[in-house]
Amino acid sequence: MRTIPSWHCFIGDDQLEYVDEERANYNFFTQCLVGDASDGYSGLKGCGAVKASRVLLDKKGVDEMWEAVVREYERAGQTFEDAYHQARLARILRKDEYDFGTSKPNLWSYRYEHYKDTRADKKAS
Repeated sequence: MRTIPSWHCFIGDDQLEYVDEERANYNFFTQCLVGDASDGYSGLKGCGAVKASRVLLDKKGVDEMWEAVVREYERAGQTFEDAYHQARLARILRKDEYDFGTSKPNLWSYRYEHYKDTRADKKAS
C-alpha cells in the first residue's frame, strides 16, 4: 500500500504514516524490481531489497527511477517489455488511473512508445 501517496493507518499498532508522491514512486519502482510473492509476481529474478535500493540510489523523479529499472532488467538479459509487465503487476491504481466511462483501469504505460522505439533492437536472446 505504500506505493500510493496518501495517509496510511496501520491498525495493528494504530500508527499513521504519510507517504508523499516521491516516496510512493520510490516504493513502486522497488516493487517493480523486487516483486511480491504474496501478490503472485516475481519482479526481476535475483533482485532483492538491497539490490533494488542500490539501483534506485540517488535517482530523483519518475524519469530517472524508471530508466534505472529498465536498465537493470536489460542488464539481467531481460527486455523493457519484461519491466513493463512487472510494473503493471506492481501498480496499485492511483487517482485518475481508472476510466469510469469504460469501467477499465488505465494500465501503467509511462513513456512506453519511447522505450519501444529506442530499445526495439535490444531484445534479450
